[in-house]
Amino acid sequence: MPMPQSMFATVPITILRTPGSPAPDWATNLRYKTHEFPGGNLSFTQIFGKSDWTVEYEVRFASQADFQRLHALLGTRQTLRVPFDTTAYAGTRALQFLGELYKEFDRVFLTSISAVQLRHGGTVTCRCNWTREVQVSA
Repeated sequence: MPMPQSMFATVPITILRTPGSPAPDWATNLRYKTHEFPGGNLSFTQIFGKSDWTVEYEVRFASQADFQRLHALLGTRQTLRVPFDTTAYAGTRALQFLGELYKEFDRVFLTSISAVQLRHGGTVTCRCNWTREVQVSA
């Protein structure tokens, strides 16, 4: 089931999801290291904070040219725009565009593109993995 028009930088994308299942959402992990004292049963865990946020979406491009434009952005930081109800997390800003609500996330890093498939009619589908830095509030 396609979701409304989204973008990475200026490249239009459509986020796909299986009907009845939720879209993937941003996830992060705690970075820590546990130290054990030799000869005893004592240990302590040192917490370093959270890792970067990551999300992987299956996306569709209207043309091979759009896919190639996104592929050229691999390894860069850009703005990612997704439909408002795609994620539970606050974006950098919310906006309304052509009657639809969106969240935009600034400085999102496109880390990988996989499972590329050319579809009938010239569309392309693939899986894109994005990462954004953990925001530390003062």
